[in-house]
Amino acid sequence: MRGTYRKTLQQLATSDMRIVAVGCDLTYNSMSEFRAAFPNCSFMEGIAEQYVVGMAAGLAGGGLIPYVELVAAFGTRRAFKQLFVDIGLQRLPVRIVGTGGG
Repeated sequence: MRGTYRKTLQQLATSDMRIVAVGCDLTYNSMSEFRAAFPNCSFMEGIAEQYVVGMAAGLAGGGLIPYVELVAAFGTRRAFKQLFVDIGLQRLPVRIVGTGGG
């Protein structure tokens, strides 16, 4: 799934300059192809799921379309409040992709 997601994301970003990739403590090489093609549209943050979701909300509020890749278990539990308040209530165009079971 990860490989298909990353290939699809790169294809989408080719046709829409508003797309940015945001990751949370993923291995450095996991987004290397995307980062090489779109160096200013890729953000890899540390183990901070809540922060990454809030950051994505800010990017979306600024007109971008963030695709956030998180380990599914941590993205749904550690960042639930931020997903609900920062993104959901504001109806922001943030895409959350859970990869891996944790």
